[in-house]
Order: sequence, then structure tokens, then C-alpha cells
Amino acid sequence: MRKLVTIQYLRAVAATGVLIFHAGERFGYPFAAGAYGVDLFFVLSGFLMVAITNDETRPERFVQDRIQRIVPIYWLATSVMVVGGLAGLFPNMRLEWWHTIASYLFLPAPSPVIDQTWPVLIPGWTLNYEMFFYTIFAALLFVRGAMLRVILLSVILVSLVVIAPLTGVASPALAFYSDSIILEFVFGAWIGLAWIMQTGWNRLPAYPTLLLGAILFIAASFAPWDLPRSLLYGIPAVLMLAGVLALETQREPRVIPGLELLGDASYSVYLWHGLAVSIAAMIVSKLGLPSLPGFVLAIIGGIIGGVISYWIVERPVTNYFRRRRKMRNTEVTSRSAGRANA
Repeated sequence: MRKLVTIQYLRAVAATGVLIFHAGERFGYPFAAGAYGVDLFFVLSGFLMVAITNDETRPERFVQDRIQRIVPIYWLATSVMVVGGLAGLFPNMRLEWWHTIASYLFLPAPSPVIDQTWPVLIPGWTLNYEMFFYTIFAALLFVRGAMLRVILLSVILVSLVVIAPLTGVASPALAFYSDSIILEFVFGAWIGLAWIMQTGWNRLPAYPTLLLGAILFIAASFAPWDLPRSLLYGIPAVLMLAGVLALETQREPRVIPGLELLGDASYSVYLWHGLAVSIAAMIVSKLGLPSLPGFVLAIIGGIIGGVISYWIVERPVTNYFRRRRKMRNTEVTSRSAGRANA
């Protein structure tokens, strides 16, 4: 699939929103809507997994790609937090061996310090969902036909959300995996199916759909209704995604280099932004500065730190795995040619 620059813009918006939310939470400048950038990430993930795969995609290759994309930098960031915790740099952190192991293995486990199912690196809770989704989707790649895969994915995840609470089983892991937020992957998957089928994208009003999604996304933070998060934020995220895809279909989107780079670096920004916020808080405390400079410093530091991590860690690791794959493919081709000539 060709690179969709507007998808990178949405990734940039999602990562920056989460960063601003946590910076605002620490320094007293609330931006509740930013927290739900993760919902946009989940919808995007569901879309991309359908859009980049087909009947020829081997499940083991899919799993390998996901591991190479997600695991190295996450383990690095988690290790930094573990070392910092052991060194006493994070006074609110309490390390327990079982919780630390679960964090590295992407398994949901109750936090030792707060009533949440959070790993050592707190943003990693979303990656526990991502890995769960990838596992199910990889198994479904044995099934032929994109539509059938999406239907089965929908049945599995909807059934989990509906049936798990009825079992009466008091399990933090079951409660985690059956949260309705996993339906956002389903929403994205159906958009992915519509995308590969190229259904109706020329007729969809791009900018009005995108704008409506953005307005609903922000308005949801003030909504008085007690609706599931997957509806309050998942539906606006779907509209935003549909809007940018219609834009990709109907015209050549303008490339904004800085925003595209931020989208490319969104994973690194997301993983490291908590550390940037903590460092900004320490600087403000040491220097006796007011909260506003700390808020601004946290945002700037989170973006710059994420981009630097992307340049010196994430991109080199990705390129390394690509080179290895290319070398293996070349070796296989050479051996096949040798046998054919024998």
C-alpha cells in the first residue's frame, strides 16, 4: 500500500494530543480531549491491518513485522523506566518482579501503586491491546477473503465484550480484554475493508466529514451522556479517518514536512512523552518556575525527544530489519536459481 500522508497527519494529531493531555494534567492546564488520541490510534490500527494485508500475507511474516515494529523500542523505553525506578529517580514508582515481567510480555497486570491495569511504562497499556489485536488478526490471516476476516474479527471482539461480563469471572485480564474500547479496532477494520474495495470514497465529502469528526471528538469530552468510550470517541475517530481517506482519493494532499515527520515519529513521541513531562516537572521544581513554562517545556521536549528517538533508534532499527529481510530474500532467490540451473 502506498504511503498515505494524511494518515501520518492523524498519527501526529493523536500523539500530540496525548502529550498535551499529560503535560496539562501535570501542570494544571487540562485538555481532556487529548487523552483520547489513543482511540484514534486504535481505529487507525484496525484500518491499517486490513489495508496492508491480503490473501497472500503469511501470518508468520505479519507477526514478525509487528514484533519488529513494536517490541525493540518499547523494551528500550521500559528498561529506561526500570533502571530509573531502581535508581530512585521516580519516587512514585514501585517495581514488582511479576509486574515488570508482565510489562515486557505485553500482558495486562494490576499496577502495584494505583488501581489501574498499567505496565511499568504507563502508555504501554495501549500496546497490550494492540498485541492482543495483532494476535487475533494473525490467526485470521489463515482465512481467505478480506471480508470474511473482518466479519470473523467483528464476531470475536463483539462476543468478547458482550459475553465476558456475563461470566461473573473476576479477572483483571478478562476485564481488560473485554473492555468495549477493543471495538475501535473493529470500526477501523471495516473502514479498511471499504478502502481496499474502493467503495464510495469519491462521493464522500472529505472536509465536512473530517471537520464533523474533529468537532465531535472535542465535544465528547464535555458530553453529559454515559456512553461507552468506544462510541463517544470511536465514532468521531472513524469520521476523521474517513474524511482523510476521502481526501486522499479525491485530490493530492499537500505534504507538510514537519507534520509528516511528527506522524512518522508518533510512536516514539507516544512512548517517551511521559519521561519528557517528568523531566520538565523536575526542572520547574528545581528552578522554582511557574507552571506555564513547564507545560510548554514538556510539550516541546516530548516532541523533540520523540523525533530524536525516531531518528537515532526507531528508524535505524526498522532499516536494520528491512536489510536483513532483503538479504534473506536475495539468498533464497539465489538458491532457487541455483537449483533451477542444476
